[in-house]
Amino acid sequence: MSSSLSSSYEEMKKRMRDDKAEELERLKLLCKPLEQLVVSEKFTVAAVLSSSHGTRFLSGPIAVGGHNPTEDGGHVCKTEIMVTPLENASPVKKLMFNGFSAARAGDTIVARIPRYKVEETYWSERDKKFYSDRPYKEEEEAIEILFFSSKEGPLRRERSITYKNFVKAERD
Repeated sequence: MSSSLSSSYEEMKKRMRDDKAEELERLKLLCKPLEQLVVSEKFTVAAVLSSSHGTRFLSGPIAVGGHNPTEDGGHVCKTEIMVTPLENASPVKKLMFNGFSAARAGDTIVARIPRYKVEETYWSERDKKFYSDRPYKEEEEAIEILFFSSKEGPLRRERSITYKNFVKAERD
């Protein structure tokens, strides 16, 4: 009886290892490096809202029921850009840009958008993240904005604070 339990247990362990290996191979086939999942889309700017706010952080031990000392942590700047797609039937209506932008209503822009989904593995010796493409959402993050003039071509380039997370080092 114990030998049949032992063999069933070993079979189950082998099946689980095989399933994990198959899942890992599936993810490897679907995944791409993040820099390959950054897409460019052309828009007309409808409206812009830039905002900033101060941040604070705890500067000492947490006192339950007492006063917790805090320090100023600087400022966070965000820009919401309401847009209309120019070249395809993209559902994107709002771009979020981490930083200030000089965008104005009526501008023609090209936004670089990191369009990906993450799948993580927790069952290996080293947990891994796999990135794959996904459809557009109505609200997307823009990591770079290029401004254009109808006569002069490119006028300005803005990069968000998160730009380097998605694009390999390149020369300007």
